[in-house]
Amino acid sequence: SWGEAYSALLAAGGCNNGYCHGSEKGGLTLTEDPAAAYAELVGVAAEGPACVTTELARVAPGAPDNSLLIQKLEGTATCGAPMPDGGEPVPQAVIDGLRAWIEAGAPEN
Repeated sequence: SWGEAYSALLAAGGCNNGYCHGSEKGGLTLTEDPAAAYAELVGVAAEGPACVTTELARVAPGAPDNSLLIQKLEGTATCGAPMPDGGEPVPQAVIDGLRAWIEAGAPEN
């Protein structure tokens, strides 16, 4: 579920800390509210100060390779810095779980 994926991502990457997505950095603010974060990620065009593209979504349901989230976590994105910026890499098991969730259509529940 998205709630589980979101919790794992926040725990592993600290994505909503004050340095990254707890502020406006990257054009995306993640909060402790999974529903609000879902609305900011799923099916939303990839855009932000360091990355604007019409070819990717932040999360493209059914298409993890076309999801900027996966590309940034795996370090394959052609724009912006890999995530987490300056931090320890997110464990592969968490990335694999996110890939599976996206492949399943990125359901909210």
